[in-house]
Amino acid sequence: MRILKTAALLTAAAFLAGQAAALPSRSEGQVDFWVDGAAFAGPDGKTWQELYWSFSPNQLKARDSLGQRTAAFRTVITLADSAGKQRLGEDWRTTAPMPDSALAAQRSMVQLDQLAVSDLEPGRYRLSVGIYDLVSGSQGLVEAEVEVPSFSGRTPAVSQVELASDIAADSTTSRFRKGGLTVRPHPERVFGDATNNRLFYYAEAYKVEKAHSIRVAFSSFKDPTLRVVDTRVLSGQSGAVVQYGGMVLDEMENGYYRLWIQALDAGGGVLASSQANFKVERDILERLPQYRRIMEEQAVLEKEAGEYYSKIDLIANQAELAAYARLSQAGRREFLRQFWRKRDPSPDTPENEALREHVNRYRQADAEFREQARAGSETDRGKAYIKHGPPDEVEKRLLEAETKDVLVWKYNSGQVLMFWDRLGVGRFEMVYDKHNPQRSDPRFQRLLNQ
Repeated sequence: MRILKTAALLTAAAFLAGQAAALPSRSEGQVDFWVDGAAFAGPDGKTWQELYWSFSPNQLKARDSLGQRTAAFRTVITLADSAGKQRLGEDWRTTAPMPDSALAAQRSMVQLDQLAVSDLEPGRYRLSVGIYDLVSGSQGLVEAEVEVPSFSGRTPAVSQVELASDIAADSTTSRFRKGGLTVRPHPERVFGDATNNRLFYYAEAYKVEKAHSIRVAFSSFKDPTLRVVDTRVLSGQSGAVVQYGGMVLDEMENGYYRLWIQALDAGGGVLASSQANFKVERDILERLPQYRRIMEEQAVLEKEAGEYYSKIDLIANQAELAAYARLSQAGRREFLRQFWRKRDPSPDTPENEALREHVNRYRQADAEFREQARAGSETDRGKAYIKHGPPDEVEKRLLEAETKDVLVWKYNSGQVLMFWDRLGVGRFEMVYDKHNPQRSDPRFQRLLNQ
């Protein structure tokens, strides 16, 4: 982790307030909830303003109807400009099933929601968010001044930073989706036990060039030194870019922090910057033995698997690989620990059988499938062996009008793979994958029926 020095120590009040002092904001009244927001570039020079809020439904009074417990509440949101013109006005009622009181007390239930206004003029707005319990009559209210920034200038800019409890690749439609990502905001901005010891971030940079880079760093109230989490050089990219990722908080003490996302020029100078404050809060007494156990588990797994421990690109799914790519070094270590733990068929035994099998497949692939100067694990057959394991049946067949053998690998699962030494030089290319038509040459489908 690289360390950079900042100019001066901030006062506690200034640190907690940040650039946009209004958000996040906690409600007043009997219903306790949080409201947060983030602004991004919108169409035609306008600003896209998102608003997020969350609360625990356990606060609401449930009523019994025909043997079912339900809670009913009303949500009212308004946003008005400095002249009093209303730009957002929403009012709706929600009825939700509730578990019985004993189970509800055990669960940490959270109601999370989000709205966006896509075409705001930059300036100051008055925000009001109210949640009203329709059974008990209790209520909570947030009233705040929101400064909507402009991103329409000619120089590089960075959007406001959205802090989230999770970011994942997702093709489904939801109000939390941005592009191909689902970003679940965390309006309270308190991370630790409540977020599985993780923090995620999302931001956008505008009018950046190929020679520029994006830096992610954090500082604390106690120490204003910038600690670099990630630096990404924008080779081949320009205009508007997305920056997202995650942090594992294991090595961070309880306290207040600030996350920085900065656009840098080719020499490392700051062109634009945005920041978001957050708090790390964990039960230290419970965390210390757990932390030691995690560190010990990571060390054992890394020693057991050696160089193969982090080679997961052939067996992880696209969402896992995307998440892994955005993590810091410490985050990747924790990701890999959980990745292999999740795949362990016998988690109560000292050995992780899935990891052992992964290592054996890599070694076997290198031993059996080497092709000229290419390591066996880098060939098509080697990669297939690592991903699918040894075939249950191997056949050799001839394609019509060809003299070179086609290797057919069959698996009891129904998977069929074919490899062909097209040039006759001992280099076998994968030409058919039953479960992946995009990698399949249709000519080889006929061999299955011979």
